[in-house]
Amino acid sequence: MSINHKPIRSFVRRERRMTKEREANFQQLWQRYGLTIADGICDARKVFQNQAPIILEIGFGDGEALLTAARANPHHNYIGIEVYRPGVEAVLHALEKENISNIRVYSEDALLVLEKALPDASLAAILLFFSDPWPKRCHHKRRLVRSLFIDLISNKLHRMGYFHFATDWEDYAEHVAKLMQKDTRFACCVYDCILYPRPSTKFERTGIKAGRGIYDLVYSSI
Repeated sequence: MSINHKPIRSFVRRERRMTKEREANFQQLWQRYGLTIADGICDARKVFQNQAPIILEIGFGDGEALLTAARANPHHNYIGIEVYRPGVEAVLHALEKENISNIRVYSEDALLVLEKALPDASLAAILLFFSDPWPKRCHHKRRLVRSLFIDLISNKLHRMGYFHFATDWEDYAEHVAKLMQKDTRFACCVYDCILYPRPSTKFERTGIKAGRGIYDLVYSSI
């Protein structure tokens, strides 16, 4: 699968400028915890120095869910993707402060990371929690979950790996459900907070405060 045309961006960089101190911290810690597409295909055994299962979180924001999961599951490795640099810096700072060794981070377009940097059949799970819903109908084409994305994650998950999608926008949940239900490469799973734990995030709390429902959809690769 190759992205041969200029991709439709599923994100807009809405970020405040970091202080000089935080920028310096970002640059220093990136050398230890950062990954780039330019590095080529990621060899997780070398990156993490073990063969633990790999879980990918796309769009981790300020890293609340990513850090919570990594702390709770030290025998799993986590790769996070986020273009919001202050959020990435916050995660890098936490990794250094708490000596968390099972997270590495990309700060690039998730579609390109999936296509160019992650080996096929290498991921135990892909997590997408509260990504930009692009609620206006004219912007729905910018939603990350579309046919191209599903093709990519199908290739990157190993057999019986799972894709966990969460949103507080009902029509986005319906959109994803329709796409996944007709895809024979995946089977729908009943969401189980024990089997598929999802830490709470500020985006979820914001949705609840606004009176929106929370929708968790889980699919297993066949």
